[in-house]
Amino acid sequence: MCMGHQISQKLLLCLISLESQVHDSHTI
Repeated sequence: MCMGHQISQKLLLCLISLESQVHDSHTI
């Protein structure tokens, strides 16, 4: 359970960072 939760959190962080990167590129 703990490991799965950590992995899901990392995936969420990755998705958020990717989204922010996309938004940044769009603003440029």
